[in-house]
Amino acid sequence: MTLPEVLLDDERRSSVVTDCVTLLDSEVAKKSGVSGFAIKGGYKVVRRLDGGRMVPKAINDLLPEFCEAWEPFHAEYREGADTSFAGYAAGKETTLGNALLAITDAKAVHARNKVLKKVYTKLRPTALRNIEISLPAVATLVDKYAG
Repeated sequence: MTLPEVLLDDERRSSVVTDCVTLLDSEVAKKSGVSGFAIKGGYKVVRRLDGGRMVPKAINDLLPEFCEAWEPFHAEYREGADTSFAGYAAGKETTLGNALLAITDAKAVHARNKVLKKVYTKLRPTALRNIEISLPAVATLVDKYAG
């Protein structure tokens, strides 16, 4: 089965979104220093949008495009010798991260919510580095459902 077929399955999707929100909360909580302060502050603002529903809503909305972006990588993993997608992803953090950022960058250009757009623009310069750091945990989450 393809990554979109697995992660977007009606019986799994809400669990995938919930796990992604939990993972995002955890990754943000780990941030420290000046950039961590900015990330935590921006995330706090975003968490309040749409009556506190913005983060799960955004993850749910982005999930199909993220799955499609990562499907070629997941297909390569399925055909290879790696025992997990997390193992396959090691060393490919930049490529996998850029695949996701291409989607969010395109969305940000057309975003109507000015607060969300401002936060994204402010945090975008460090986004790839933060995705690269979080990628092992994201790939492990993919393994949980599609491994």
